[in-house]
Formats: sequence, C-alpha cells, structure tokens
Amino acid sequence: MAGVTAPRDESTACIHEMGTAMTRRLRRRFLGFTLLVMLGWTAVLGASLAWEMSLFDKQAFELARSDADAAFNRDLVYRAWNAQMGGVYGHVDQVEPNPYLDVEHRDLETAAGPLTMVNPSYMTRIVHGMAAQHTGIVSHITSLDPIRPANRARDWEAAALKRFDQGETEYAALAQSADGSAVLRFMRPLMVDKACLQCHEKQGYIEGDLRGGISVTVPMVPIAAIQAPSLRFAVLAHGGVWLLGLAGIGLSGAAMARLFGRIEDAREQALAERKRAEDADKAKSRFLATMSHELRTPLNAILGMAEVMEHRHFGPVGDPRYEDYARDIGSAGGHMLALINDVLDLSRIEAGRAELADERVSFTEIVEETRAVMQSRAIRQGIRLDIEIQPNMPPIRADARAVRQMLFNLVGNALRFTPGGGRVLVTVNIDHHGCPLLAVADTGPGIAEEEIQTVLEPFRQGRETAPGGTGLGLPLVKGLIELHAGTMDLFSRVGVGTTVTLRFPAARLLTTTT
Repeated sequence: MAGVTAPRDESTACIHEMGTAMTRRLRRRFLGFTLLVMLGWTAVLGASLAWEMSLFDKQAFELARSDADAAFNRDLVYRAWNAQMGGVYGHVDQVEPNPYLDVEHRDLETAAGPLTMVNPSYMTRIVHGMAAQHTGIVSHITSLDPIRPANRARDWEAAALKRFDQGETEYAALAQSADGSAVLRFMRPLMVDKACLQCHEKQGYIEGDLRGGISVTVPMVPIAAIQAPSLRFAVLAHGGVWLLGLAGIGLSGAAMARLFGRIEDAREQALAERKRAEDADKAKSRFLATMSHELRTPLNAILGMAEVMEHRHFGPVGDPRYEDYARDIGSAGGHMLALINDVLDLSRIEAGRAELADERVSFTEIVEETRAVMQSRAIRQGIRLDIEIQPNMPPIRADARAVRQMLFNLVGNALRFTPGGGRVLVTVNIDHHGCPLLAVADTGPGIAEEEIQTVLEPFRQGRETAPGGTGLGLPLVKGLIELHAGTMDLFSRVGVGTTVTLRFPAARLLTTTT
C-alpha cells in the first residue's frame, strides 16, 4: 500500500461551487414559481372580476329589457281599450285631426265644439311622444306596409319584422344610438285582431295577420348609473383581495428567501467547519509524517544496535544479562515501530490519502506465511492455530501488503485474547454471491454487543483487554478492507468467542481466464 498526497482543497472548492450552484438554481426555480403563482393569482382574480362584470352586463340587459317589455305591454293595454271603444274623440284644440284616418264620423260638431277621432294607432303615437319626454324611452309603431310614411320601419325594425313573419315573437339586442351611447333595442309584433279591421280591412288584412310591431329603445346610461356603486365596490373588492394575495405570496417568497439564506449560511458554516477539520487533519498528517521520520530513525538505530548486542557480532558483551536486555530492547523497539506504522497507515486512510497497489494475491500463500510466523507464538500460549482453505481457491486482485497486514492483525488479536487450550481458525472460501471471504475465529472471552462499536474506534478497547493491545488493530483492518471496496463483519458472543469476516468484492476474484 502506498501513501498518496491528494489535497482536498480542490474537492472542497468543487463541493462549495456545486452547493452554491444548487442554491442558485433553487432560488431561481423558487423565484420562477413565485412569479408563476402571482400570475396565476392575477389570472384567477381577473377571471373572477370578468365573470362579475359579465353578471353586471347581463343584469343591465335584463333591466332594460324589463323596462321595454313594460312599455310594450302598456301600449297593448290602452290600444285594446281604444279599439274596444271604437276610438275616442278629442277636442281639435288639443288633438289635430289624423289625416291618415279614413273612416266615417272622423270629425264631429258638438255643443262643446269640434271633436276629432283618435284611433288606437294615433293614440299610441301621442303616448309615445309623452313617454319619451318623461322617461327617455323611445317607442315607435311601425310596419312593412305603413299607411303613415313616418311609421316606415328602420333597417333593424324591418329585420325584426321579417323574423316575426318567420315565427319569432321578440327581438332584443344592445346597440349604439346616433350620439354613441349604449341602448337596448326591443321589439314585439302587433297581430291583427277583430277590432283592427275597422281601419285596416281595406288594406287586405285579415284577423291573425302580422300587422307590424312596436319597437322600444331604452337608454342604458341610467341603468349604468344605478349599477355604478356596486360595480365600483366589486372592482375595489377584487383589487383589495388581489393585493392581499400578492402580499401573502410575497411574504411567503420572502420567508423562503430567508430560509434559502439560512440554508446557504448553514452550508457555508458546514464548509468552514469542514475546511477547519481538513486543516486539522493536514496538520495531524504533517505531524505524524514528521514524527514518523523523527521516531523511525532512532528506533531503527536502537533496533540495529540491540541486534548487534544480542547476536554478539563484535564479541561477548560480558554479563549474560546484557543479552536479555538487548532482546527486550529489540522487542520493545519493534512493538513501537509497528505501532507507529499502524498510526500512520490509519491516518492516511482517514485522510483519504491511501491508495492500493493492486497485484495478484494468493490467499494460500499469505495464510501459510501468517501461520509460519504465528505458529511458535500459538504453541507457546498453548493455542491451536488451524487453517481451512477452499480447494482450488483462486487468487484475488488486491494490495498484498494490506491483505497480509489485515490477516496478521486479526490473527494477532485472536491469539492475544484466546486463553490456553483455545483455538484460532483461519478460513478462506467464496460465498454464494461469488465474494472471496477471509475469516478469523477464536474461542476467546468474546465482546459484549454494546461494545462492538467501541472496539472499532481507534485507540478504544472493550472491558476485556490483553497485554500489547493498542486499540488500532480492528479500526485499521476495517479501513484497509473498505479501501478494497469490501466489508468487515464482526460477530461475537460473550463466553463463546469472536469471528471477524472480511468480504472482498466478487469483481476482485481472478479466474483462470482473467
């Protein structure tokens, strides 16, 4: 396994840029959404106001039509009364004789003075003039074949009369008068009845024929004036609701903007904390690298001199106790050097600066090598060290030094915690998913379930401890197997023992065709 100097500054900067870009995208999207909601709210209120305006227009139309219908029915009533009376007489000082009325006794001389007949049509014209002066509603009696030229139908009246001839009974439509103001044009037909034949029989009419019609023109300005307060209230109410809605949407948008700001602040704070952690990690790495150099150099000298003294390369050292001291110095120095190497390896892994040197690795060779090194220790402790390797076990693609270090640590831990008369078993096989497995099981005291997470943390140990333990073995193994994209499973039962299984990815298995 080789150490790789791969600073995280670029990664942190990339994460910062990605986070900033994401926040900007979210802000743009939310701004777009807020604008869309505002437009939607405006469209809803606009549609509501338009619908209410249409109701006002419909109401105005119905009011005008009701006035026109009332005026028409009024005309029918007094026309019917006049026809039933056979016409009425008025003093010529008040009513001019009707030159278009060709009947007997049109004019009479009486003691009260000269009188002239007022037939239904003449009465209708007189009343229409009076009504127009008092109400502004203009009525017009008309026909397609009038006796009186002034009764000739206007264009729209002629069109209505043709519809009546086809069976329609009413015409009503909005239009503009000559002065540009809005009016309602209303017209209904006049049918010939028995009383009408007195004047119109000579024109060829018979009872039930369409004689003509009475049109009524109602000005819309007075109705609009009546509706104006309600209309203003509707507009103001819709405007107020619209503004309140926009204010609510705006406040919501501002709240979300503040939320985005807090998220951005939290992200910046998290990045700052990350940067401080990375700086601390770099400082730790620099410290460990420096200490590694500073400690390894004298340690190697101490180990070398202890070996020289132990093996008496330059002759006897005198008292035999010096040889024992030399062996103790070598053992302690070797342990310290191994501890330093473990700390450095673990720090590289935690800092993300460790890289694998993959090569073809034979489980059989490494397991046999480990047993050869550990066998004498196992015999001294009275522990049986067994191995079980699946027949024809293929090699894997891995870092040989890392695999050897993991196995040495696991077997060393197992021997350290297994009492005399116990057993340590190393197994190698392939599971049903095709993943290579390397497992070390012991018959030691076991680990309580609540302590399993503790023993996986650096420099932490469970309640059961053994001489020579530093609390780095399992965390280092876990870090090394995860570098291989594998996993470490720890199963333990108190009083029964512990099994640690390393599972390598199936992709690392080398077949004969690989």
